[in-house]
Amino acid sequence: MRNGKNVEKKTGGNLLFLIWLILAAVFGLYFIEVVGLIGYRNLLVWLWAVMSAGSFVLFIIGFAKWKGWISIPRPLNIAFWIVFGVGIAILLFLECLVLSGNKRNDSADYKYAIVLGCKVRGTYITKPLKSRLDTAVEFSKNHPKAMIIVSGGKGPGEDISEAKAMYDYLIECGVAAERIIMEDKSTDTEENIIYSMEKVDEYIALKNQGSEEELEDIRTAETAIITNNFHEFRATRVAKNKGIKNAESFAAETYKVMLPHYMLREAFGIVHEFFSGNLSIKN
Repeated sequence: MRNGKNVEKKTGGNLLFLIWLILAAVFGLYFIEVVGLIGYRNLLVWLWAVMSAGSFVLFIIGFAKWKGWISIPRPLNIAFWIVFGVGIAILLFLECLVLSGNKRNDSADYKYAIVLGCKVRGTYITKPLKSRLDTAVEFSKNHPKAMIIVSGGKGPGEDISEAKAMYDYLIECGVAAERIIMEDKSTDTEENIIYSMEKVDEYIALKNQGSEEELEDIRTAETAIITNNFHEFRATRVAKNKGIKNAESFAAETYKVMLPHYMLREAFGIVHEFFSGNLSIKN
């Protein structure tokens, strides 16, 4: 009986450390895929390599334990699984928040839409940004009276501002120039919202001079936040926190291969915005 129990334990341990080996391979291959698509300069890209290496280390430890080469104290083993379990639970909670923003309310009487910028390579529109802009074009057709704010500054590796790249793309797609407001100073989601509000205020002040019909304040008007689905929860909550009371998600699709990377990155973004005071979990 004792030998049978030992075989059973050994088989269970074998299965566990093989899972770590499989995870190490999956994370490693995905890291290579992500680097091939977006490069290696983004710090969070390397998180996949770290997870791959970490999983491989756990495989080595599990294998050594299974072979009887090392012995791990029971309290240390319990502590590891508690920390690991809590970490996974927090990550799953954050990813549920990310998924909750993946929606599109097309029935509202929108007065404005803010299209959030994304990386431009030189003057080239990247896939995530193209998806946002194609959604903005669709929005412009369904809401012909709404103003569209394109928001994004000029960062490293960009020959023009994200706002200018977006403006040019929308014009090529047939959106009237008088419907587009450019905000070209922002560098993150918080600034996207704040500077877009300022640009709309300037636009309203100019248009209302001598006009019989006053334009509605963006703070109270129905406003679509157009960004990729993984980014919608954070972007819409930041918009509401900064004063756009009727901000609504208007999600664009994301290249499916990159979705796991962006969703993992977004979990860190939510935590950062929450502790910065820019985001509330509650509506």
